[in-house]
Amino acid sequence: MRLQLQLHKPRLYMAISSPKLEIVPFTGKKGLFSAVSPTERTKKILIDVAKQIGFDVDPDSLHITVMYSKENCTKDGVSCEPDRMFRCRLKKIQHWNGHDDAGYVSVAIESPELQAEHERLKSFGCVPTFSPYEPHVTLWTGAKLTEDLKKRMAEVTH
Repeated sequence: MRLQLQLHKPRLYMAISSPKLEIVPFTGKKGLFSAVSPTERTKKILIDVAKQIGFDVDPDSLHITVMYSKENCTKDGVSCEPDRMFRCRLKKIQHWNGHDDAGYVSVAIESPELQAEHERLKSFGCVPTFSPYEPHVTLWTGAKLTEDLKKRMAEVTH
């Protein structure tokens, strides 16, 4: 699967732990969460991928985390370019069990630009919660890996 996608609107938020994506303005005092949002065209592609696998996705939940650091940045001046556009490619559809034992279906993303942005944020002293950085878009949380799901993911990937 080699679809070219575009992501935009990088944002910095306060890092909080929550089962739901909560947007809390970045203050520099409680960690850092940085994410990019898919363009409308890219959202449509991701929604279509989810439908091909057999489920619906909330378009407003689609994002790619660039940095999730529970630690405060150790250097001042961390920022982002809110109008910046990132290019990426869909590598594959994957299932994995997360740190919370929930099953996730996600689209693995290939993007040197996102990798570079992740490294740039690390240069401000951000400490990634998960390492190594593996950009992805989560499509489904709570997914049990069945033979049928494996088959559907393989069909969409190829």
